[in-house]
Amino acid sequence: MPSKYLSRILGDLVRAGLLAGTRGKNGGYRMTRSPRAIRLHEVLDLFEPVSGNRRPCPFGNKVCNDINPCAGHSRWKVVREVYERFLHESSVYDVAVPRKS
Repeated sequence: MPSKYLSRILGDLVRAGLLAGTRGKNGGYRMTRSPRAIRLHEVLDLFEPVSGNRRPCPFGNKVCNDINPCAGHSRWKVVREVYERFLHESSVYDVAVPRKS
């Protein structure tokens, strides 16, 4: 990953309060809260809308909502609701630490 791109991502996470950065030779980044306390939606919503009314229609329709739905709206809404629930219920810890089968 290019360092300039990584710096931008880390900066976004710092501005959101999810990371704290320290400059200098021994500097680096650390989470401001426990990985168990940071929900996935907090991280992902910074980079692409995953919840609320900011979500664009995945089929490219400029106007698509419950009142004026596109042809795939009702089926996609079910998928989106499950995805959003996963992001709100899951923490960084849940997806970062491997589970033994």
